[in-house]
Amino acid sequence: MRRAIRGRLRILSIGLFLVVVLLITRLYFVQIVHGADFALRAERQYISASQELYDRGSIYFTRKDGTIISAATLSNGFTIAMTPKRVTDPSAAFAALSTILSIDEESFFESAARLDDPYEVIARRVSEEDGKAIEDLKIDGIQLERERWRSYPGSTRAAQSIGFVAFDDDDSLAGRFGLERYYNDVLSRGSVGLFGELLFRVVCEH
Repeated sequence: MRRAIRGRLRILSIGLFLVVVLLITRLYFVQIVHGADFALRAERQYISASQELYDRGSIYFTRKDGTIISAATLSNGFTIAMTPKRVTDPSAAFAALSTILSIDEESFFESAARLDDPYEVIARRVSEEDGKAIEDLKIDGIQLERERWRSYPGSTRAAQSIGFVAFDDDDSLAGRFGLERYYNDVLSRGSVGLFGELLFRVVCEH
């Protein structure tokens, strides 16, 4: 009887030992062998989650002949960012990117030298066309993030009347001055963006 119990305990001990060995081996591969890969995935998840696209109605002016002019709208493009430790050849990366973007060489290499930083912005408000060209380069460590920003095709014309969009005390984008501020509630409601556009056509025609 005792021999049978001892035999079972021995088998159980061997089983527990094997389980512990398997767990230690698994932890070794996760933390040591694949640690960099898992860290990179975590960084990518963090970076993609930090990007926020906002929506806002457009403002139009109308001429006397009925021609519609875009005064304030949304533009779509990209933010170009870098994970420095993944850029194996900063000089080659800069040479390739500078054929598409106008970027400061000193700032680029300063960013590339920050190996402990998982996220360095290279350029913002990059057009769809340029973004696609950069994507085609397939440079390790260089990534594109979707970006949307407020643009004013008329530049300084009627700038005081239109106003502009900026971050408020709550760190959210809102209209500041002019029409952007006065009709902020209308423009910021994605579900009634068309109503906001039509409203400004009526206002400007009168």
